[in-house]
Amino acid sequence: MSQNPGGESSISSDFHNSNSQPIYNELDEIYQTGASEAPIYYQRQAESVINPASKILYDISESIVEARKNHLNSNFLHHKTAENNFIKAIAKGLFKRDLSIRRTEPLTEDILKRQESAIGATLFGPRSSNEHIEFFNDNRESWFFYQCITDSIGATQSITFHYEVRPEGILRVSNKTGMKCEFIKGQEFNNFMIATDMYHKYVMSQIYNIDLSPDKKAA
Repeated sequence: MSQNPGGESSISSDFHNSNSQPIYNELDEIYQTGASEAPIYYQRQAESVINPASKILYDISESIVEARKNHLNSNFLHHKTAENNFIKAIAKGLFKRDLSIRRTEPLTEDILKRQESAIGATLFGPRSSNEHIEFFNDNRESWFFYQCITDSIGATQSITFHYEVRPEGILRVSNKTGMKCEFIKGQEFNNFMIATDMYHKYVMSQIYNIDLSPDKKAA
C-alpha cells in the first residue's frame, strides 16, 4: 500500500505514466470551489512571520497558479472527439467513409487540477488495482492527499489529509479517527516537502511545458 506524504516509505523519484482513475465525489467540491473559498485570515500574512518552509510552499503554489492562468489564456478551448451517429450514417452513405466530428469544450481550472492530481498520484510509486490516490495543490494555503481502497466485496475505505500552509508551519488536518490536528515535523515534514517539490517539477514540465531543472532556470 502506498503511503501518504508523511508516511515512512520513500517517495518514488520516477515518473510513472498511468491512466487516471475517475475522481471520487468526495473531492469534487474541493476541485471546483477550493480556490475561491480560501480563508481570508490566512491570506498574505506579514512576510516577516513566515517561516522558510511556508515561504517555499507559497512560492510553489503561486508558480503553479500563474502557469494555470497562462495555460488557460493560451488555450481557450480544447477539443474532445465525439461521434454523431446520424451525421456519421449520412457521411458513410455519401462519402463511403466514417466521419468523426469534433465538439469543443472549455478548458477549466478544474480540469487542470485533475490533470495535476493524476501526476501527483504517481509520486507514491506503483499502486494496486483496488487503490486510488490523489495528491494536489488546491490553492496558496492548501494541499490534499486522498486515498481510497476497495476490498474484494466492493466496500471502500478512504482517508483525506488536508495540509494547511500557515505562516508558522504546515498544519495537518485529517478525517482519520484518532489522528489529531497538528503541525507536521520530522520525517513527515521532510517527506511532505519532497513530495511538493517533485509535484511542482513534474506538473510544470508535464502539463505546462516549463522545465525547472537548475540549468534551465539559470539560463
